[in-house]
Amino acid sequence: MTEKLIGHISVDSGQMMLCDPCYIDSMWSKSESPADFRDLSSFEGKFNYLGAAQATLSDKKAGILDMSSGAVCSTGWGDGLYPVYVTYEGDRISEMRIVFIAEDEEEDENICEECNEYEDTCDCNCVCRRCNYTVRTCVCSSVFEY
Repeated sequence: MTEKLIGHISVDSGQMMLCDPCYIDSMWSKSESPADFRDLSSFEGKFNYLGAAQATLSDKKAGILDMSSGAVCSTGWGDGLYPVYVTYEGDRISEMRIVFIAEDEEEDENICEECNEYEDTCDCNCVCRRCNYTVRTCVCSSVFEY
């Protein structure tokens, strides 16, 4: 098995949803505004934004929406850019993982945006903005320019 960083996913609502894209157009329901945003109980399990919010604001901070059409959870830190990894078994993907709170929060600072690898394993010819050396020979751990 091989795990690979495939990129980063942006979060602007403090929650992440996983679903089959075919359900978005056919099953996603337009949310009506509740009379009181402190009580989202009427949206429990609905496949829409308020259904997702109800699940992530619950004690479990997660839930399944509309007969298993989607799974949703809180992202831990809220809004941000989170790394997404896939694990390969041969040429098939066996797992997808999104890291919301890393053991070492500085771990993802030196990711090459060109090839999505850590600077010490990067195979492309990314160049550091500060020293103009390739990432393999850079010693200043700066942001990369391509």
